[in-house]
Amino acid sequence: MSEKENKSVEQKMLDDQKELVQDQLEAAPIEVEETQRRRKKKDPNQQKAKKKFSFAFLKVTWGWMKKKRQVIQISIIILLFGLTAFSGILFPRSGLARFIDETIGQFFDITALVQNNYLRALEALGILLFFWAFNKIVQMLIDALFGKKVKNITAFLLFKKVIRWAITFAAVFLILTAFGVNSTAIVASVGIIGLVVSFGAQKLVEDVISGLFLIIEKQFAVGDIVIISDYRGIIKEIGLRTTKVMDAANLDVKIINNSDIRNVINLSTNVSTAICEMSIEYSASIPEVEALINPFLPKIKEKYPEILEGPNYVGVQALGASDVVLRYTAKVIEADKFKIQRALNRELKIFFDENGIGIPFPQLVIHKGE
Repeated sequence: MSEKENKSVEQKMLDDQKELVQDQLEAAPIEVEETQRRRKKKDPNQQKAKKKFSFAFLKVTWGWMKKKRQVIQISIIILLFGLTAFSGILFPRSGLARFIDETIGQFFDITALVQNNYLRALEALGILLFFWAFNKIVQMLIDALFGKKVKNITAFLLFKKVIRWAITFAAVFLILTAFGVNSTAIVASVGIIGLVVSFGAQKLVEDVISGLFLIIEKQFAVGDIVIISDYRGIIKEIGLRTTKVMDAANLDVKIINNSDIRNVINLSTNVSTAICEMSIEYSASIPEVEALINPFLPKIKEKYPEILEGPNYVGVQALGASDVVLRYTAKVIEADKFKIQRALNRELKIFFDENGIGIPFPQLVIHKGE
């Protein structure tokens, strides 16, 4: 092969390489753009997962804010009050300080108020801390000395509350004295207000005093079944002014002023008696009826666990115009009295029918004259 031919072959190879490089350079931006486009294109599942996570995060955050709403509100109020009160100290010679001085500062100077009374505020804080600790110690001593021996829980809690209010009143009295308020005038004002209230609200005072005696003497407690002025019901609430009694049948609630409670029958103090009276015919033999029914009575107790004692056969209660009345009793709590009474009527009626014991009923015999 000649020298010219070798040069032409080499030139042709160089031209081919240049074209290949040129093609690669032209295709590179397209590949880069395609790669960037693929990277930018997101996976749909990944997008859904991110949306779910964002929604769950917002839901949890909103729930926390709802639970802590009061704390957040109080924090915002304290923050705004602090910025307003101490703007002159925190941001001296600033636009915010000048704005507050020109608006709220025209009515009262919070900074001067704090500077002039911070010693009294510290004294008041010390009084609060002392009486708070004193109240805790007194309550602990009362619980330790009398807590295990108390029978009237309501009166005990009322006594503790009175002690707490007395300590609170003493703390407020001393705090007002620390701020320069005339304590003698406060005591005199409280006495005058007490006299006015006692004369102007005698009925209210009478209700409150009666309520205190009801609680202290524990004539009845919440949950007891009582009869007050021919009204039978369950005690739902005992207040200082009124007592609420609920009718067990209709669930009606009667509110009675404590001063109007005169005569009370507490049916829950002792075990009650459910009474059942069954009639038999005069022709029936009483000893035979007694011999039949006495072995049956223990089966009724097994069927109804509410029965505490009995049922027992008491005897012949009355001799009626056309029947002999037999009485049966069972000991139960007052809440189950009428339930067991109905159960005894049912069981004894079924037993009489099964054993052929007749129950008389009124009959009218008409004689036709000739």
